[in-house]
Amino acid sequence: PPYPIQPFIREGLPILEITLKDEAEVEPPL
Repeated sequence: PPYPIQPFIREGLPILEITLKDEAEVEPPL
């Protein structure tokens, strides 16, 4: 992942879920 996955809170939501979601969206199609 682009940045370390840590269970710190962002806007009241677990950054873990946001990280996985963003990574999936950012990943370019092959």
